[in-house]
Amino acid sequence: MKQTKTGMFWVWLYAGLIILFFTAFQGYWLFDVYNSRHDVTVQETENIMKEYVLGRDALILTNSISKDVKVAPQNLGEMMALKPKSAVHVEVVSGGDLDEKKLTQALDSLMKKDKLVNLVNEMLEPVMKAEINKKFPGLEFSLKKNAPATNNIDDIKVGSKTNPKDNYTLSFTNLRNFLIWNMRGIILLSLLCLAVCVTSVLLLVKNISKSRRLMEMKDNFTHNITHEIKTPIATLFAATEALDKYNMIQDENMSREYIGIIQSGLKRLQFMTETMLNSASLAEGKLQLQKEEVSVNSLLQEAEKTVTPLADKKEATITFTGLHEDISILADKEHLTNVLCNLIDNAFKYSKKDIRIAISATDNNNNVSIKVADNGIGIPQEYQKEIFKPYFRVPEGDRHTVKGYGLGLSYVKDIMELHGGGIKLAESKLGEGTVFEITIPKTNG
Repeated sequence: MKQTKTGMFWVWLYAGLIILFFTAFQGYWLFDVYNSRHDVTVQETENIMKEYVLGRDALILTNSISKDVKVAPQNLGEMMALKPKSAVHVEVVSGGDLDEKKLTQALDSLMKKDKLVNLVNEMLEPVMKAEINKKFPGLEFSLKKNAPATNNIDDIKVGSKTNPKDNYTLSFTNLRNFLIWNMRGIILLSLLCLAVCVTSVLLLVKNISKSRRLMEMKDNFTHNITHEIKTPIATLFAATEALDKYNMIQDENMSREYIGIIQSGLKRLQFMTETMLNSASLAEGKLQLQKEEVSVNSLLQEAEKTVTPLADKKEATITFTGLHEDISILADKEHLTNVLCNLIDNAFKYSKKDIRIAISATDNNNNVSIKVADNGIGIPQEYQKEIFKPYFRVPEGDRHTVKGYGLGLSYVKDIMELHGGGIKLAESKLGEGTVFEITIPKTNG
């Protein structure tokens, strides 16, 4: 047992390291993808912004050259698009009553640099934002001129070439969420791969643990069945040797006593053989029940007759409480009697010196319930779900104080299920005792 626990410790440690490695690898990979996408997004946005600032500088610079303009009144819109720094001479080249003086004053007012800059901004900024939104849908940002410095490392700053004092800052407002949302497919795929890896490792460890436990149960079964068989064989050998060597066959009383010992040993061997054969038949689904109408109270009386000699030998107190109104059930009497005897035998095995066992039957609507309660050592919480498995016995370390081979409760469970009923561990407390409860349908429902 100690070696098994040590071995499983290293198995779990290795499995934990594998899971940790895959988790770290997936985390590093996702972090690397995030950083790459982050750099690409910032770089391409910066390129778009540089194009915007350069285009703005070029437009202002181009339209700041003084020139004479000849514009027809009907083309006033074209003329107004020109923004020279200084006044221009406007000549009307085709009809109309356009006042040249008023037109010149209006144009001079419009040529002031601050108005020119604002007009260029209004014209180009929407184009830049549209290009960024087209390139990165859902990315939110703000553009500010001559904004104070911030600690945000993702801010993009580009200075004007025409006026070095002018600089433009683009600040992202949802860059992290934008990148994570656009990586959702990769993140889900990564989590799926990690889940598959973790599940595979856990299943592998579970199978290793199960295999180790099966090997341990097999070894325990072999060890226990060997001890169980050796005892009656040794008894048989001693009895036959006494009859032969000491010529006790001439003494009728002694002969009968030794023959009784031999018969008892043979019955025990027969019982063990039948138990193993029945378990094998149950596992293969070949066991056929011979059902008949059986009185519950008579079933309890039959079990009482079977276990009374053992109870007398162990000086145990055992009580049977039947139904007030006898009820019949459809059952295989032999196997159902064996079920009760198995439960009572377990109560004997796992009880203290002052053995007290109570067997009681109750009518529960469509079912009959039979409880077997003892004042034994109880079953530890961690093993309570394992006790109905074939060959399982509660570990005792290197001690073998209780005889058995782990087939009793498995046999009881299978037989009760074949009867359409079941068995459960109703209660068990360490040092206080255990209560098993079996249920079986009534004949008339």
